[in-house]
Amino acid sequence: MTIGEKIKSLRQSKDLTQSGLGELLNVSSQAVSNWERGKGYPDISNVIQISELFQVSLDILIKEDIDFKAALIEDKAEKQVDIFFSSLAFIISLVIFIFSIYFLYKKGLEIQLIFGLVVGILGMVDFGKKIKNRIKK
Repeated sequence: MTIGEKIKSLRQSKDLTQSGLGELLNVSSQAVSNWERGKGYPDISNVIQISELFQVSLDILIKEDIDFKAALIEDKAEKQVDIFFSSLAFIISLVIFIFSIYFLYKKGLEIQLIFGLVVGILGMVDFGKKIKNRIKK
């Protein structure tokens, strides 16, 4: 039995609608529908909430669904790759920023250096936010 089939069975056993379950999990009824039809998977935090809500172990929810386990592993790998490349981009932006300040100090105001400062600052802010968001997930 897939995790979607288990969610549907558990939901129906408690006389909950897809909308009702969605409200409890802070997701849309469409998300619940997609899980139940095997069109998508809940993220791990939703799986934990479902486990607690229906008082079933995570093992019972996940164990038989090989595709879901593979999706969890793939998501973890994607997250690590995203964090790596976002960190690399952050470091490059930081280097651009530092060199721009150094050359600005040595040579005075030049449009290329101001551009470098802006790119460095914007890059650090943008990639810093991406890193923070990916780590939270």
